Order: sequence, then structure tokens, then C-alpha cells
Amino acid sequence: MTRVDLHTVMDRNKVGRLQRLVLLLCFGVVTLDGIDVAMVAYINPALIDDWGISKAELGPVVTSGLLGLAIGSLVAGPLADRVGRRAVILTSMVGFGLMSIATAFTTDVMWFSILRVLTGIGLGAALPNATTLVSEYAPARRRSAMMSLTYCGMTLGGAPRAT
Repeated sequence: MTRVDLHTVMDRNKVGRLQRLVLLLCFGVVTLDGIDVAMVAYINPALIDDWGISKAELGPVVTSGLLGLAIGSLVAGPLADRVGRRAVILTSMVGFGLMSIATAFTTDVMWFSILRVLTGIGLGAALPNATTLVSEYAPARRRSAMMSLTYCGMTLGGAPRAT
């Protein structure tokens, strides 16, 4: 029986349809991550006005999202090694999607902060796994370009400015 090294085969061939699909889907995941992270900054003035709170009282909201990102990033790598990156990415996307929607219906800082932690966990789990998945599917000679393109999704997602 002949043993075939998958990475050698991938490195010899052009970037194929599956690899482009993985790149596109993971770029989309990273773009959604960028949109969600940036949106909190855009809505801060409205939250201050609507809820009648100070900038200092809004501080925990920003911090809570970053805390969630850190937790998600730390937990998701080892989890993905056990259950697979695809499962972690899909679960984290559903999680951060549902938590983002729930966040839109909050009426106070406490619940907003709690939901931002939960949203951040999903976002934090999605980003490293999406970029790792692209890296695993990319041929060595194209890996840097494909990774850079994937990370551009974060910038693209955060680029639109509220008017």
C-alpha cells in the first residue's frame, strides 16, 4: 500500500475550488467578527444618550467584549484540536450571532455587558480557528497570501463608519 502525504500533494497543485471556498467562507467569518467588534464603538454615543449614563459607566461594556474575546481565543484552539475546526467555527458563529441579536434588545448596562462577554466568546473562538483552517488548506507557496487576505476581513468588517 502506498502512503500519500496530503500536504505534498496540496503543495504541488494549484489552489483548487475547495481551497478557494474555505478561504471565502473563513474571510466571511473574519469579516463578521470585524463588524461585530467595531459596532460597539459606533453605538457608544447612542447608548450614553438613550440610557442616560456616563462614558465611565459604559467602560465595562467595552471591556466585557474584550474579555469574552480572550476567553474564546484561549479555549477554542484546544477544543478545535479535539472536535474539529469546522464544528468550533460553526458553533461559535451561531453563538455570536444569537448573542449579537440578543444584545440589540437589552435595556441596561449589566445585560449588555453580560451579552457582550458571551458574544466575545463566540467571536474569540471563530477568529483563530478560521485563520488556522485557511492555513491548513493553503499550499505552502500561497499560505502567506491566503492568510493575509483572510485577516483583511477584520479590517473590512470594521471599516464602515456610522454617520
